[in-house]
Amino acid sequence: MEDFYKVWLQHNPQTRLSADEEKMLGEKIQTGKALAAKKKGYGLSKEEQLICSEGEKALKRLILCNIPLGIYFANKYASKYPDIGLSLDDISQEALMGVMKAAERYDPKADCKFSTYAAFWIGQTIRRAIEDKSDAIRKPASAHSRARLVHKIEAETGGTLTSAAIA
Repeated sequence: MEDFYKVWLQHNPQTRLSADEEKMLGEKIQTGKALAAKKKGYGLSKEEQLICSEGEKALKRLILCNIPLGIYFANKYASKYPDIGLSLDDISQEALMGVMKAAERYDPKADCKFSTYAAFWIGQTIRRAIEDKSDAIRKPASAHSRARLVHKIEAETGGTLTSAAIA
């Protein structure tokens, strides 16, 4: 996977966006989405169609420029949880879905960079994929979160816990 990623970056060099560029793209995305939702695709003038298409182009650019961020988080989760039953390709795909969700929901008026905002969505989509797809028998998300908490407490105390201590 890492070789594929390096080759992809050589053929698709993406520059990092500044905070101002991220906000500008976010504003174009929001303007285009708001206009499309208002008119629901009917009766758009040429100028309104242009604004909507600029919003779509801005969304694509924001996503493409942040693919390395998604791959970074995928590698981080894959190395942290090597035996989860998902390949690095699957985790990378989920991370990129998180980048897409973050790009669609990014609010440029909020005082934070896109990468900070996207980190939450990327992590959430990867964790949800791990919970849904890693086991042969699907468990509810709450069971996974409780199991993570128990493992964290066991790691902090340095031993196995009794059921009374867990309760």
